[in-house]
Amino acid sequence: MAHDFNRGTLLLTPVADFLLVTGELVAPDLYDAALTALTELGRERQPAVPRTAVPPGGRP
Repeated sequence: MAHDFNRGTLLLTPVADFLLVTGELVAPDLYDAALTALTELGRERQPAVPRTAVPPGGRP
């Protein structure tokens, strides 16, 4: 489901939420606005999985 907010569009899915952008770099204020919009929707930001995380099964 797409959700438009004052600075852009969020794609909300059961697995993850995505900020749709036109370039590979996101301005910090746009990122902050997206997090605020997610909070207003009642969706809390989930921390990204660190690259050093061990996957299920124990082998990287």
